[in-house]
Amino acid sequence: MGYLAYWKSRKHFCAKRKINDDAIAALNIELKTGKGFSSYGEIVEWLKQEQGLDVEYGTVYAWVRYQLGAKLKVPRPQSYKQDEELVSELKKNSVRF
Repeated sequence: MGYLAYWKSRKHFCAKRKINDDAIAALNIELKTGKGFSSYGEIVEWLKQEQGLDVEYGTVYAWVRYQLGAKLKVPRPQSYKQDEELVSELKKNSVRF
């Protein structure tokens, strides 16, 4: 038996995960949608409302950022003085590399 098979067959006595598999799957789907979340606090509230889980901010951050490899979808700020016609002109005429 190889080391990996041995390791998987052992009984692990570690702490129970705070976010179950169903909640992780639902969160992963929600993160992949176009809407996404604007903050990790919003994810904490979503888990509380949709999944009934009371999870700390740090736990959510660690799972989303490192385990799921996702980043929050936050648009860059834009000036309210920006001229839409000039922006579209720039986008049309810019050189792409």
